This record gives sequence, C-alpha cells and structure tokens, in this order.
Amino acid sequence: MSIEQEAHSAAVQYATGVVAPMVVKAAVELDLFQRIKKAGDISAEELAAQLPTSNPGAAAMLERILRLLTAHSILSCGGGGDERRYALTAVGKLLTKNDEVGSCCATSLMTQDKVLVESWFHIKEAILEGGTPFERAHASKDPRLSNLLNLNPLFNTRK
Repeated sequence: MSIEQEAHSAAVQYATGVVAPMVVKAAVELDLFQRIKKAGDISAEELAAQLPTSNPGAAAMLERILRLLTAHSILSCGGGGDERRYALTAVGKLLTKNDEVGSCCATSLMTQDKVLVESWFHIKEAILEGGTPFERAHASKDPRLSNLLNLNPLFNTRK
C-alpha cells in the first residue's frame, strides 16, 4: 500500500471513528455478546428471534452489525452458504457483562453515553472561550453519568 493510500485509509478511519463504538454500545445494550457467548456460535436470524422486536428487518440489521463487528475482530464468522454464524473472539469476550477484571462492557456504555458524547461537541468553544466541554454541554452534574463512571473499573477510584 502506498503512503497516499495509507493516509487515505487513516483519514477515513478518523472520519468514521464513531461508527464502531456506537455499534459496540448497541450490541452491549441488546446483550448480543452475552447471547453469542451462551450459544457458542449463532446466526443473525437466531439472535433476532431472541430479541423482543416487532421489526421484520431486525435480522438483516443485525447481520450488518455482526459483519461490522467481525471486520473489527470483535467477532469471528464461519458457516457456509447463506447462513453466517458468529462467535466471540478474545476481544468480544472482553465486552461481555461480567465482574472479571478487564471487562470493557461498562466502559463502552459510559464512553458512548449521550451525555458524555454531547460534551465532545463543545471542544472548540471550550478552547476559544474557556470552561470544560462537559460544563459547556451540561450546566450541572448528571447523576446517571456519575453512576456509570462509578461502575466503570477504569474510572472508579472508590475502594
């Protein structure tokens, strides 16, 4: 790959960098990683059947999400023909809900939380006018985000 191609690839990654983390957050919220862990391997159709959805397109949407997670080495994909079967990789196992050290489930929920993400939209103003991005986005503390921070092993300093 040429230097220009590598630069273009990196620029595209930066421009679309929010996509994979938001898909991971949705997968955590839908308990997809837990469901895949329990099944060992599973198809998008089988996952959709386990969800409380009335959306007839849920399996197709899940298929796209699962393929994206596979492209990011969070899942592996096997199976032949029309049915792909997905399983957790070592990375995917770290996104399951558990109390073990190293689980990134709470981190995913916290860092992609709407309240925290809103802060990122205020970096420019904080640089130009002062304050922090969080203060600019939210005049007061958010107890829900505080709880997420406390549940997150990376940010919880309580003993």
